[in-house]
Amino acid sequence: MLSVLATLPMISASITGAITAFYLVLILKKPDHKIYLRFAITVMMVLFYSLASVGLYSSAEILDALIWRRIQTTALSLFTIFFLDFIFIYINYQKRSFVRIIQISALISIVLQIVITNDLTWKFSNEKLTTIQIFNQTATFPDISPGIISIILFAIGIIAYLYVLFITFKHRALISGYKQNFIVASVIVFFLGFLNDTLISFNVIQSIYMLSISLLILISLITYSMIDTIIVDASLKQQLVTANQKLEEITSQLEHRIQNRTIELQDQAEFFQSLINNNPVGIAIMDNNEKIIQTNAMFTEIFGYEQHETPGQALDSLIAPPERYEAAVGFTQQIMNLEKINVVDVRKTKKGDRVTVEILGVPVVVKGKKVGGLGIYQNITNRITAEKQLKENEASYRSLFYDSPIPLIEEDYSEARKILLELKEEGIQNIHEFLVQHPERLKEILLKIKIIKVNNAAIMLYKAKNKFELLSNLNFIIPESAYPLIANQLETLLSGSAQVVSELDNQDLNGEIIHAIIHITIAPGYEDSWEKVFVSIIDNTERKINQQYLEYLSSHDQLTGLANRNLLFERLQHAIKVAHRNETSIAVFFIDLDGFKTINDLHGHYIGDQLLIQAAKRLTASLRDSDTISRVGGDEFVLILENFKEPEILPMVADKILKIISRPYEIEDLRCQITTSIGISLYPKHSKNPEELISLADTAMYEAKHKGKNQYYIAH
Repeated sequence: MLSVLATLPMISASITGAITAFYLVLILKKPDHKIYLRFAITVMMVLFYSLASVGLYSSAEILDALIWRRIQTTALSLFTIFFLDFIFIYINYQKRSFVRIIQISALISIVLQIVITNDLTWKFSNEKLTTIQIFNQTATFPDISPGIISIILFAIGIIAYLYVLFITFKHRALISGYKQNFIVASVIVFFLGFLNDTLISFNVIQSIYMLSISLLILISLITYSMIDTIIVDASLKQQLVTANQKLEEITSQLEHRIQNRTIELQDQAEFFQSLINNNPVGIAIMDNNEKIIQTNAMFTEIFGYEQHETPGQALDSLIAPPERYEAAVGFTQQIMNLEKINVVDVRKTKKGDRVTVEILGVPVVVKGKKVGGLGIYQNITNRITAEKQLKENEASYRSLFYDSPIPLIEEDYSEARKILLELKEEGIQNIHEFLVQHPERLKEILLKIKIIKVNNAAIMLYKAKNKFELLSNLNFIIPESAYPLIANQLETLLSGSAQVVSELDNQDLNGEIIHAIIHITIAPGYEDSWEKVFVSIIDNTERKINQQYLEYLSSHDQLTGLANRNLLFERLQHAIKVAHRNETSIAVFFIDLDGFKTINDLHGHYIGDQLLIQAAKRLTASLRDSDTISRVGGDEFVLILENFKEPEILPMVADKILKIISRPYEIEDLRCQITTSIGISLYPKHSKNPEELISLADTAMYEAKHKGKNQYYIAH
């Protein structure tokens, strides 16, 4: 049965339920309004609190009352959490760290209310009843007093609402207009109601529970404030719609006028735009603030900026280099002061390169009023460079030519060219082949080449005392063996190439061979006459010798000079191809020195190395030139015996190796002796694969060692 105390919570529940439903519908229409969602949740907590209060005040049993009391406390805690969040979002207050602490504390209290069901949360008595005065009537219900956890919860609530009260008073300026009074009044009302509820819970006073009334008043005040905001928004929206309608009417009237004028302006604009874009000079149009309005295609070509990159940029900041920035600003100021300028200056491209430009700047005046400026740029970098180059060419050329560390010769090939063209007219198509077959004609052509200049590096290269000694010994410097390459150079030049690079062996005046890389270049502008030809000579002798030495090291063992494993496989593969073609056999001998390790460990690596060198020499001396002996390991050698048909010779070769290796060795003051074990495999009998032949010979060698060493064993 409902108690008289439940009357007010029931009224509160009904009203808050309706408000909750209203705002939920509003949220569905405007889901992006977060403030509506926060307020709807807050009102919903009041609804839960009111329903819990109805249950509490109508409970006849102490356990039922205790359960409703816990639900009521939980709803109040949740209300506090969401109410604080709503208030601070509503007033747009950003500092919420203390609020977060209160909210977290409230959440912890809720969990404790649910988990802990003993006296720590609420104390109750079956014998004692609480009496409350309401509407001049007395109502009783079971006595339930707060435990320590609930006391803490009430304390947190009082602190929270004191803090909110403090913030709302202090920051009323954050709340727009008359809404200040509603928010402040709401916080005061709820604080008094919460304080009242707390005092009743502690049996300090016995009067009606004011919290439900406070909550109802609080929600009503805020609802009124927010509904008023919604009404104002709706009114503003209607005004905006009316204004848009009037604007559309005005727009419609203007469109007809603009359309006619637009056609005229478009024609003028297209003409003007074409004039700018197709102009052979770079153009930049500025406004009165010295900002670029437009540039043309030639401006893009000169400075590297795309046309869409320049509008809005300060012209001088865009293209004036730091060293010329102040001067550029001065020129721009002259234009803005209605002066014309015509100067030659340096500007920078997008990549930072410098370009020399001739600048014409004029102010743009419309109806007597300056509206901006016009900058016209012509790239004269190439012209300036050419003029400067002409002045510096002679001095730099002389310095470059005579002081160059590279041997250089300037020659006149014009007479030689005439002879070559005559040969062409005579019907000779292959000049190279003709000159190789007729060296006397080539020598005649070489005598027609005039040497104009020779630098010191060329004189030193050929070990001449001076230019005249070098010129008088050209026949000695260029041997006849080089004639085919020279003939090829001349044919290449005659085919239209302005440059030829080739390797040519010649000799200095002492008769020493020079491996040279010759660059022959026809000077620009002389392609049709060959009157000026530059010959640069790079002495490649040392690199050639080093290259030959490196090639030798890459294929030979550094200690013994024998072929290494790479060269071994290369020669074995070649030998197999030859044997297959000639239908002959190949024998692979895997030779391991018996007792070498003992001597090496006892007398040191030097003695061991000398022993390997002597053994390698004995093996090399005992073989044919067509055979290959290779060192493949510390004391391991592999012999390739090629081009034989009778296998009967193998034992003789093996016995010969056994004898020569087993002869005593004298190394400085040491006399020592070793033997050898030999494994033999045959192509094509045992395998046609190089790796397998060596592997089979290696296995056979170990079989020879197993049988007592100093002998050979042929694979099966």
